[in-house]
Amino acid sequence: TTATPKSPEILIDVDIVHPLEYKSHKPKSIYQYPYGTISSPNYPQNYSNNIICRWRLYHRNAFIRLYIHEFHTELHYDTLALHVGQNLNNRAMIIHELSGDDIDNRHLFIRNDNLFLIFTTDKSYNTSGFSLNYEIIEREAKVQGIGSEIDQAKQFNLTSLFL
Repeated sequence: TTATPKSPEILIDVDIVHPLEYKSHKPKSIYQYPYGTISSPNYPQNYSNNIICRWRLYHRNAFIRLYIHEFHTELHYDTLALHVGQNLNNRAMIIHELSGDDIDNRHLFIRNDNLFLIFTTDKSYNTSGFSLNYEIIEREAKVQGIGSEIDQAKQFNLTSLFL
């Protein structure tokens, strides 16, 4: 007989939307760019076993900057994968996979407007996990209108899915 894999212990489905602040009273529009913090469940306390957490950062025509403040996971078994694009089944789209305590590059600049952060843990040993800051850096984008330039629509959302 084969053992059935244990289902994730955390089952939460959360959508968080961060709209941009738009000020039209100035000649050049000013936008407040979204930024924030993402951390493993229960941080700075130990995270649980057998969890899969997925966060999606998306902002059309933008770059994404991450700064990792703390990172402590079980080496090789509890990982944070940074995945670009829509197809999460394609391992070739994983641009970084972080695990353990020794993180070489704490500043990451992603030249893609769609990033998934996927945190996966196994059935044993856990630690405090991670905390990171994200920042959205918008590319200059203009669309030519009739006799004028029109700013493209700006939209940002952060989706946090704990499966």
